[in-house]
Amino acid sequence: MSDLLSAYLYVDGDAKKTENDLEQARLRHVGEQAAIENDQLRAKIRHQDALNAIPKGRSLTDEHLEQELEQLREYKGLLSLSMSEIAERSGEFRPTYERQQEVLASWILSQNSFKALALKYGEKLGMSKTEMNKDLSETRLIVLEELAINDELVKRFKEKLLLDLKA
Repeated sequence: MSDLLSAYLYVDGDAKKTENDLEQARLRHVGEQAAIENDQLRAKIRHQDALNAIPKGRSLTDEHLEQELEQLREYKGLLSLSMSEIAERSGEFRPTYERQQEVLASWILSQNSFKALALKYGEKLGMSKTEMNKDLSETRLIVLEELAINDELVKRFKEKLLLDLKA
């Protein structure tokens, strides 16, 4: 095992695993909340559609069908946009999106801080940048394999992540 990996494992320990687990759980929670809010929005739309239904005794007209079709196209168009664009257009989605972005920013800060700390320890061990980069690449592969065992999100994107790491 390389010196940098040993330093990484020594400094990191179970605390980092727990922190990553918490971050992943928070990200999953935000995703679940977004799905719940999406379902609630769909339920509101169905409810509103029911309220706007054709009055009793009247027949379905081409004009009404065209209006419904146009509304369906608008919703499909909205769902095809990026999350940031949906947040701009939908006030109901904005708070969920902002929470998700905040969790992501916190995770990025945590990861970059830990990387800086690992590089500091690598320098203290007298490792060159080349050695540290090699150990970093090896460690990423090891961690990816370990995470893919228990983490469904990592498992889902494992092949893509492997290609990115090897590029």
